[in-house]
Amino acid sequence: MNRAFSTPFSITSPISRQAPLSYGQRAMWFLWHLDPHCPQHHLSFVFQPKVLLDGVGIKTALKGLIVRHASLRTTYEEHEGIPQQIVHDQPEVTFQEKNDG
Repeated sequence: MNRAFSTPFSITSPISRQAPLSYGQRAMWFLWHLDPHCPQHHLSFVFQPKVLLDGVGIKTALKGLIVRHASLRTTYEEHEGIPQQIVHDQPEVTFQEKNDG
C-alpha cells in the first residue's frame, strides 16, 4: 500500500491569505490585461486515457497536489488598481467527467 495515500492531506505551513504579486505574476497579470481572452493565460486540457482508470484515486491524488502546493490554491484579485494574490486554505475542487460509452 502506498503510504502517501493512507494519511489525510494537510497544509503543513501557515500561508498569508493575501500578498503582493511576484515578478513573474506581475508579468502575467500585465499580459493578461493586454488580451484577457488569449487562451495561453488560462489553458486547460482534456485527458483521454486509453484504459479504464480509478476515478476516485485520480481525484484523491489531484486534491492532494492542490492541498500540498500553494500555487494551485492561488487566485488573483485587484484592489484599487493593485493586483494581489490570494492563497486559499481550503479551495473547492470540482471535477467534470465524461463517459463516451
